[in-house]
Amino acid sequence: MDVPDIPCARMDGRKSMPFDIKTLIACNAAIVFFMASALLFYKHNYKTFPGYGFFLFSIFVVAMAYVSMILRGLMPVWLGIVLTNVIFAFAAVFRLDGVQRFTRDHKLKKIYYCLPLSMIPISLYFYFAKDDIILRNLFISIFIATLSTTIGVEFYKSRTKENRNLYMAAASFYFTYGLFVFARAAWWYLNPQGSLFMAGTVHQLYFLVITVFEVGVGMTWVMMNNQRLEAELMASRDNMGLTVRKLEKAMSEVKTLSGIIPICMHCKEIRDDQGYWNRIEKFISEHSGVEFSHGICPKCMKENYPDLNDKTDNR
Repeated sequence: MDVPDIPCARMDGRKSMPFDIKTLIACNAAIVFFMASALLFYKHNYKTFPGYGFFLFSIFVVAMAYVSMILRGLMPVWLGIVLTNVIFAFAAVFRLDGVQRFTRDHKLKKIYYCLPLSMIPISLYFYFAKDDIILRNLFISIFIATLSTTIGVEFYKSRTKENRNLYMAAASFYFTYGLFVFARAAWWYLNPQGSLFMAGTVHQLYFLVITVFEVGVGMTWVMMNNQRLEAELMASRDNMGLTVRKLEKAMSEVKTLSGIIPICMHCKEIRDDQGYWNRIEKFISEHSGVEFSHGICPKCMKENYPDLNDKTDNR
């Protein structure tokens, strides 16, 4: 992640490489900005889940780190080194926080956000006290590789039957990226080269792999979010279907009376569809949810129980 001043030409007189490191870094910055813009557009048009915003912000942070690398010659070298390493470290922390929020709705501990600040004294020491770009790169690479591996573990542990394929793909991306970052730092340590921009094929391959990683991870996040949206939609449909079935069942139990009902003008019994005569309360009970409680009105009390009615009046 650490880059020194940009040399203008090869010092050994050989032809320059087809794709120099500066060009690859500029391409990475452009691709990362494009991915961040696309994911931001997606966020404004679709529902996203916790953690998506942190991942989106981390992409913009990575783009800022690439810009600081490109603009290294326009600022003091030590400042460019510190900014680049610290920004890359913060981007890794933001991604870890986003993954934990997305996979298990768990916030990252605040202490993790203090870790990138450790890159400041490390970068300054290996610039002023012991000017060694390889060791500076080794420390930031170990930091990023460790967090990338941790993110891969988070995806691996959080996989379920429904999201297994996507989560395993995301875990594979981060495991591979972490391994590649560490392998590249170890190779550089064992094969010292004083200038990153004068470096060879391994460093070119490194920045090409980063481009593939950023694109692949961005697409994976969109697919994971879509999968969760689809699962949420299916759950809503199932709940709606259950509610509709309950409503239909309740409606089927509701009995209503309609049309012309034949009733005897004397005894008030009602004739049903089979031609049988039933008492009015029995007929209504069978054709509705109404139940009857028998009593006696004052008029019927006087006509049918005159003696009982007189005793009641004398009281």
